[in-house]
Amino acid sequence: MHLRRRDRHELESYDEYDRVVVHLDDRTRVIECRDGVQWIVQRGHSVNGAMRWDGVSFCRTKQALLRCAGVQPGENPTLDALPARFPEAREAGTAETAEMVEAE
Repeated sequence: MHLRRRDRHELESYDEYDRVVVHLDDRTRVIECRDGVQWIVQRGHSVNGAMRWDGVSFCRTKQALLRCAGVQPGENPTLDALPARFPEAREAGTAETAEMVEAE
C-alpha cells in the first residue's frame, strides 16, 4: 500500500494548514480537523523559527469550544457565527456518522 505524502496545508500542526477558523491571538487558534468532525483549539510554539501547533481541546459543540478557548459569547464574531454543533461530515465515514445515517 502506498501512502500519499501530505502537503503542509493538509497537516494540522503546520502554520500553513488551510482550515483555520480564527486566530484568537499570536499563540492560539481554532481549526476544523482534517477529518471534518470537530473543531480543535490549538496552541502555537516556535520550532527552529517556524510556528508549530498542538491541539489542546477537541470540541463538537460551540458551547464547549467557547469554554475551552476562553471566549465569552459575543466576544468573537467568527466563533459566534458557528453552528451550535460541528456540522456532520457524512463523507468522512466515521462510525458516529455511519450510525446517524442508519438511524435516519
